Amino acid sequence: EPILADLDQMLGARSSGSVAGAIPRILLWGRPNAGKSSLLNALTGEELAIVDAAAGTTTDAVRGLLMESGREVEILDLPGDREAQGEVESRALERARDVVDADDPIVWVIDGSRDAAEIEQERASLPEEWRSRVHPVLTRCDRERFVDPQFLPEASRVSSKSGEGIAALRQHLVAWSARSAGQQRSDALRFNARQWQLVSTCRDRLSLAIVQADAGPELLVEDLKDALRHLEEVTGESTPEDVLDLIFSRFCLGK
Repeated sequence: EPILADLDQMLGARSSGSVAGAIPRILLWGRPNAGKSSLLNALTGEELAIVDAAAGTTTDAVRGLLMESGREVEILDLPGDREAQGEVESRALERARDVVDADDPIVWVIDGSRDAAEIEQERASLPEEWRSRVHPVLTRCDRERFVDPQFLPEASRVSSKSGEGIAALRQHLVAWSARSAGQQRSDALRFNARQWQLVSTCRDRLSLAIVQADAGPELLVEDLKDALRHLEEVTGESTPEDVLDLIFSRFCLGK
């Protein structure tokens, strides 16, 4: 029952987003050299991310804290969406994709000096399930070559170099994070939708095991094994059958 209580607390906090002291999280996502690292530094007022003209500088997620009007938002700068060069980079990009596939608000960072047709192609490639939680940000609005003012009217237009549009974007992100469930920095685990469902099912099987405990050890063991299988799908680990047999043999089946 203590394990069940812990799962209830975790799932309840995860679905409500109302954990005391929790800090909402927003992701920076986009192509390499779109200006994500410069934007992170501008939003947080700190030199957290390395900025370089060469694409693909960010290979690991970089975290920063945006503070505005007495509120805090965690900003996560993810590696640029690109083809991996090598196994290490492939793993880093895979982890980034797992993060963005969860349910956090996503700032889609776009180099506004690019051709509008290219940006439209990029928008068309965004997964459908992301679109309700994506806010586009066109960077480098201080450059002479920039997209037409009528293009992508819902997008924020900013310059990390001059600071134009940064204050307004800060305010927007704070307000947006308050309206979005997303992940909380205080969570012990960060789940995507599939993982949340697996943990929820594990919790249900444990609850059923408690209810059926008096019905006999056979049903209890099956419920506990099923709960463990669901947790294994979350962690990617498995418990060898001989270990399970040793553990559950202590329930003295048939007695």
